[in-house]
Amino acid sequence: MNLSGFDDPRITASGVSPGRVAELFSRWIVDEITAAHPLSRRKARDLVCEKWILPILDGLDEMDPEGTLPRRALAVIRALNDSAHVGRATVVVTCRTSLYERLAAVTPSDVPDLRPGELPILQNASVVRLEPLAVERVQRHLIHRFGRARMPPPASPPADEMDCEPAPAAPARRLVVAPRWQPVLSHLGEHPDSPFSTLLRSPLWLFVTIAAHLNQGSPAELIGLESAVIRERMLARLVPETVAQHRPPRGGWSASEVHQYLAVFAGHLAYRRAEGNGLSTGFRPHELWQLAGVRLPLLLTALVNGTLTVLLLFAALVGYHDATSYWIPPFAAGKALLVGGMLFVMWVYVYSYRSPGQLRSLDTTMLRTPSGKRRLLVSCVWPLAGLGLGYLFGLWFSQGYGDRVGQAYGISWVAIGFILAVETVLAHRPAAVRRPSLVMSQALLFQYTVLFSYGLFFALAFGGANWAAYPWHPTSFVDGAFLGSCIGLAIGVGRTCGAPGTRYAIAWALLTARNVLPRRRLGPFLDWAYHAGLLRLTGIAVQFRHHALQEWLGCRR
Repeated sequence: MNLSGFDDPRITASGVSPGRVAELFSRWIVDEITAAHPLSRRKARDLVCEKWILPILDGLDEMDPEGTLPRRALAVIRALNDSAHVGRATVVVTCRTSLYERLAAVTPSDVPDLRPGELPILQNASVVRLEPLAVERVQRHLIHRFGRARMPPPASPPADEMDCEPAPAAPARRLVVAPRWQPVLSHLGEHPDSPFSTLLRSPLWLFVTIAAHLNQGSPAELIGLESAVIRERMLARLVPETVAQHRPPRGGWSASEVHQYLAVFAGHLAYRRAEGNGLSTGFRPHELWQLAGVRLPLLLTALVNGTLTVLLLFAALVGYHDATSYWIPPFAAGKALLVGGMLFVMWVYVYSYRSPGQLRSLDTTMLRTPSGKRRLLVSCVWPLAGLGLGYLFGLWFSQGYGDRVGQAYGISWVAIGFILAVETVLAHRPAAVRRPSLVMSQALLFQYTVLFSYGLFFALAFGGANWAAYPWHPTSFVDGAFLGSCIGLAIGVGRTCGAPGTRYAIAWALLTARNVLPRRRLGPFLDWAYHAGLLRLTGIAVQFRHHALQEWLGCRR
């Protein structure tokens, strides 16, 4: 679990005790488990408390902007040390050494509510720190990766012993490293404390060095250089070498384009870190619309959603006019609905601009779980509520239109109940995905499914209601279905105007026109970079696998 997702604003509010933060933290752990696995909250909580699940909490150093007091990380540490949490669950916390040392240096002057004698580090915990590799292990690893077996020439016995001695045993094979790596092995043995040797003793930089010189290039060129220059050259080679090893799909991206797109992501993360806004080491794909600016995508999203709602409701009004010859309904109930439609359009414009962009997806596997079956039973309330509200609507609508028309259209409210019931059972907030592209593909599938479900259900409901109200009219069902589909799609647009799909599509069109993002869809590029080892997934957040590469790209955008 990535602690950067624990973004409850209450944990840093003044006056909030560590015990309260511990409660919020325990709820967050349970929420993360239930979102990723088909378990009820009670079972997830029991499994954690009984220590059948060991939460691994990554990203403690990603909770706060760099260069600031780590208040959020400190709140989590104090919550884990609090008696409300101690003994209830065992956890593993990972972070960079530099942040942990900063936490240890926090004083009561930095945090006024720090109790006397309270240490801002984990208590009763074992600390595991990665130590530099031994030179011999680095040499063995390089020989293992780039060595090849060689048979030494057999020694010829003396001529006078050839007839009396038995044949010598077959000479043992020995591993010989590739010629371009031989100077590196010699340098490691002769200068174990040089800048290059010190970098190679780090597991991270050993991996980067191998990845940057896997098939070509001479790592011996790095011998004798300063540490900063060595890092610069290795990171500069990492992306082109990765593209050469993991060929993009046909019509894909060149090494320069991959460098450009990754630099855009790194620059975006650097900007967010400087602003202290959200994750600074990872991004969520459905939030990448912010690359096109903060206001422009929101304004265009509001314009698209609002205009589409206006057109759909106007089409419904045209259908009503063709059937009745009225532009303005003659009765009070109809006029109230017309005013309600205008207010609904205004709400769509405002909410499309101000919505935070709630991410939802559909998960049919929930139906096979006990919690999903319980949610299915609870969802039956929605059709019943729709039936009850529809009956009241029918009584109100029948004033002027007659009981037959009012009750027929009142029953159509059951359509909303059925759609809300399906959302209750199948919709959930994704906590983890198998590859980055699934974040947006599942979100778009949810948005389009909900949108067209409203259109289909309302078309059938209004068509049936109109046919029941005017059975003698030959086109009553078609007229009602057209009216219902327009109104249903308009309601669907309003229901999904807070989803991130529309603003994502608008921002992608803007960014591809500026050649900022890949000319093909963004999802395949993220998937390729993930499988090539340049990016990684933490829940639904995409991160650079190597923080050093992110920092290097961010400075060269």
